Amino acid sequence: MKKIIISATCGLILASCTANTEYPKFTECLNTKQVVMFGASWCPHCAEQKQMFGRSVKNLPYFECSKNGEQVKECDDRAITSYPTWQFPEESLSKLPKEAITNLLNNELDKVRATSKGLKDENKDKPENIKIIADFESKTEKLIASDVSEFEKLKKLTVLSEGPQGLEEVNTYKAGRIAGQRPLADIALYAGCCTGCQTDLQTVK
Repeated sequence: MKKIIISATCGLILASCTANTEYPKFTECLNTKQVVMFGASWCPHCAEQKQMFGRSVKNLPYFECSKNGEQVKECDDRAITSYPTWQFPEESLSKLPKEAITNLLNNELDKVRATSKGLKDENKDKPENIKIIADFESKTEKLIASDVSEFEKLKKLTVLSEGPQGLEEVNTYKAGRIAGQRPLADIALYAGCCTGCQTDLQTVK
């Protein structure tokens, strides 16, 4: 009954609920697993993500990428391009249940397809680029329909991007990195933290 009440309260007033919550075991687990959240002080999604940890935010393994309005070298070296970005142990991600990996794959695939659609609109007067995009989309669908594991599909998935030489493919998956704000229960799952942490965190998803 207590969990139901807490869950309902968090659904209505998430900010005040999480502000009075602590997750010492969860944040300890994240540090032990060497999980890192890369973010920027000016990023609203980063602020929302950190707020989810309530009073335990002080123990969150967080790395600030922005200094004097520019990205610091450490984040450049890691090719961090959006905030927040989470770094998880690749071994933990590879051992996720199939459903969880499929959800990750589908999220990335949605971004890939949306990017391709936008590029088609931008390049409608450039037939050579339209052909590149069509070939890329065909290649992507063949990968998704292939017999390789969902995790291998995630690792091989690419997205089209405007580069110095024109349209080019860029890997969406970078060795355990997952971009975007995530529910706490997902973070616990991706990090390979204890089942108890995941269960407790269901109350503030």
